Amino acid sequence: MDTVKLSRNGLKLICTVYMVFAHILFGFYYSNHILFRAVYTIGEFVPVLFIYFMAEGYTYTSNKIRYGIRLLMFGILTQPLYYVSVVTNRDRLNIVITFAVCVFLFCIYEREWNVAAKIAASLPLLVLIKFCEGDYLYLAIAIICFAYKKYNKTSLEAAFLYSGAAFILYYVVNSLIIGASLDTFLYFMGCVPGIMIGYLLLKCHYDPSIRSGSKAVKYAFYVAYPAHFVLLAMIHVAQYYGYLPKAVM
Repeated sequence: MDTVKLSRNGLKLICTVYMVFAHILFGFYYSNHILFRAVYTIGEFVPVLFIYFMAEGYTYTSNKIRYGIRLLMFGILTQPLYYVSVVTNRDRLNIVITFAVCVFLFCIYEREWNVAAKIAASLPLLVLIKFCEGDYLYLAIAIICFAYKKYNKTSLEAAFLYSGAAFILYYVVNSLIIGASLDTFLYFMGCVPGIMIGYLLLKCHYDPSIRSGSKAVKYAFYVAYPAHFVLLAMIHVAQYYGYLPKAVM
């Protein structure tokens, strides 16, 4: 049976809708609530798909530095809204800044510099990304997708195979370092199905040959990220004044 094929923007729309739904839900249920945990772990397909499209966009763009600066600008403009709107990770920089750092690291990687110069230029970015949402976990996946930038079927499958392995390794090591309980370890490992969902969406439903729409549509996805934090902020204000129930721990 033929599967439904979607453009890049079609998959981005699915990710955006799920992201908004999840963040609204987190305003009412968070911490160890089972609903929070299920939505969070399954939702790992959202950043992974956006990372893939970021790597793809980097490959196609004519001005790679400007691409990174554009991401960074949107990330910086979003940060105040991110801080007042999210329930968790308020001490982090938002994930658009994570993407921007990845792009700048790609740029350094492609420069015809010696190894020492590349390491020196990369170190400040590697320190910065530790303060970003997703930190080195998403960075590893971005690098993997970038390494397989031909985007044919074989390279796509390989990229997600290694991405899944990176997730598992990250969570296992992180659990051992922090001395996590079995419950926390299983919580970490629950993110793996989200990666698999992202893989299946790309493998079975993504068709890069389908026209994705105008530039206005492309920039609409940039705007949607900070805009949805405005909605979250409104929900938090309504909760503060008692118009909506507060989050369940």
